[in-house]
Amino acid sequence: MPHRPKDIGPGFASVAVLFSGGIDCTVLAYLAHQHLPLSEPIDLLNVAFENPRTLRAAFKPLKKSKKARTTAEVEKEDEPEQGRATYDVPDRVTGRDEVEELRGCCAERTWNFVEIDIPYEDPSSAPAESPLPTPVKHESSSAAWAQTNSWVDTLGTAKPFPGLVDELQLDLIRLPSRNLGRDDRAISSNGKGTRYPFLSLSVVAFLASLPVEVKVNPTVEEGRGDKMLLRMLAERMGLVLASRRKKRAMQFGSRSARMEGGVADRKGDAVL
Repeated sequence: MPHRPKDIGPGFASVAVLFSGGIDCTVLAYLAHQHLPLSEPIDLLNVAFENPRTLRAAFKPLKKSKKARTTAEVEKEDEPEQGRATYDVPDRVTGRDEVEELRGCCAERTWNFVEIDIPYEDPSSAPAESPLPTPVKHESSSAAWAQTNSWVDTLGTAKPFPGLVDELQLDLIRLPSRNLGRDDRAISSNGKGTRYPFLSLSVVAFLASLPVEVKVNPTVEEGRGDKMLLRMLAERMGLVLASRRKKRAMQFGSRSARMEGGVADRKGDAVL
C-alpha cells in the first residue's frame, strides 16, 4: 500500500473497512492485516439504522393463529424481531461475531469494532442536494453514507448454465452507473475516498478468464454455491465462519430498507 497516509499517530488507524461481518469485508480486513504494520489498528465500521417499522414489529404482541405452530416455526419467524434492541440489526450481530473470529486468527492486531448508530429521520426531510432521490437508492446508499460519515468484456463460458454468463455480464456492465455511481456520490459527500479491491482490473481480468462453473453453481444451496472461490479462500485463511455466511444486501442487513409500514407496493423508481 504505497500511498497510504504515513504520518499516523500511535493508536490511530489509517485504514477502515466497511464491515457487516459478511465474507467480502472479512476477507478484505484479513488482507489489510497482512499489509499493515502490526502496531497500527484497523477500524471496522459497522452501521445500524433505527427502523421504526421493525421496532413496532418487535414489541407487537404475536398474532394468534388458528393453526398451532411448531417450536421450530416459532423460533424461525418470531425470534429475530421479538425483544431486539434498537440497533441490534442483522449486520450488527454478524459483525460482532466476525470480529471475534478475526481476533482469534489475528490476535496480534488491534481490531476496532466501530458501532455507528443512525437514529430515524424521515427521508422526505433530506436536503435537495442529497444523492438519495428514490427509495431503492436511499436504502442502499444510506448505509454507505453513514459508514463514511463517521470516519473486460467476457466472463467465460457457461455450458452447464445457459444464460448465466449473459446475466453476469449485464451486472458487470452496469456497475459504474448503477452501483458505483450511487456509492461514490454518497461517500464522497463526506470527503472520503473508497477503494474496491475486488474490482481491481487485474482481479477482474483473472476471474473473467475462468469458466463460470468454478465461480458459481446455482444447483447448490445458498451459502455454498455462490462466491465459491471467495469461500474457499476464506476457509484457507482460517475464517471458517465467514466462509459460510449467506449473501445479504446491506440495506436489509443494516435495516435502512422500508423504514415505514405501508410502502411495500412503492416502486424503486418512485421519487421520495
